[in-house]
Amino acid sequence: MKKKTGAFLDYLVLITCSVFFLLFLRAFQGEKLVSFLVLLSFVSFYIIWGFLHHRREQTLHLKNVLEYILIGFCILILLTVVFSF
Repeated sequence: MKKKTGAFLDYLVLITCSVFFLLFLRAFQGEKLVSFLVLLSFVSFYIIWGFLHHRREQTLHLKNVLEYILIGFCILILLTVVFSF
């Protein structure tokens, strides 16, 4: 039960931070530097969250870390191009 609760809390934190990311992105719409910094901080959070989540679940492998890094930077590049920061 503890493992399920821990995973639930992990995902709750991720979803909550994602919602705040979207709210901050909307609040700072039009301010390119601040929007880029918000995006960069969310991508950094996502990579760190993935590392900590897999470490807590004892499933941490290099491929997991690389996956989170690659997905994070794909999101960074995609949103930077779409929003033309």
